[in-house]
Amino acid sequence: MRKAIRNIACCLFFVLLALAGQAQNSDIKFQNISILDGLSQSYVNDVMQDRQGFMWLATQDGLNQYDGYSFSVYKNDPSDPYSIANNYVHAIYEDNDSSIWIGTDVGLSRFDKATRRFENYYAQPNNPEGLSNEIVWDIVEDAQGYLWIATEHGGLNRFDRTARTFKQYKRGNGP
Repeated sequence: MRKAIRNIACCLFFVLLALAGQAQNSDIKFQNISILDGLSQSYVNDVMQDRQGFMWLATQDGLNQYDGYSFSVYKNDPSDPYSIANNYVHAIYEDNDSSIWIGTDVGLSRFDKATRRFENYYAQPNNPEGLSNEIVWDIVEDAQGYLWIATEHGGLNRFDRTARTFKQYKRGNGP
C-alpha cells in the first residue's frame, strides 16, 4: 500500500512539474528588430533593460533606446557638448540612482534621463584622478556606490561620483 501511494505521489509530482514547465515556456515570444525598424546599426555590442522597461542597445553607430515600438538614437554631435562622447558604444549600465552610464571609444558618458543630456568624462592617463584610457569596455557598481570602469590598456578605474574623480588601478599599483 505504501509503495503504491509513493508511486502515485511520484507520478503526480512529475506530471505537475512537466505542466509547470510547459506553462512557463508558452509565454516566451521573440521579435527581431533591425535597421529597418530604426536600429542605428546592425552590430550590437551590449543590451540592457532599465528600471522603466526601456531597452538600451550599444552599437557601433550610436546608443539606441527602444520603447517596444520605436527607437531614439543618440549620436555624438561635435557642436553639442551635451551629446554622447562617441558613436561607437561598448557598454551600458544603469546604476542604483537610475543613471545610465555608457562606455564608448573615447570615454565614459552619463545620460541624464530628465534633461536627455550627456555628461562626458574623457581619458586623462597622466592625471591620477582622471580616466586612464579612452576606450571603456565595461561598467559595474559596488555596494559602496563606486563605479568601476574597465578600460583598454589603461586598467581598472574607480569613479567617485561625489568627488567626480577616478582612481586608476594599473598592474602593480593595487590598493
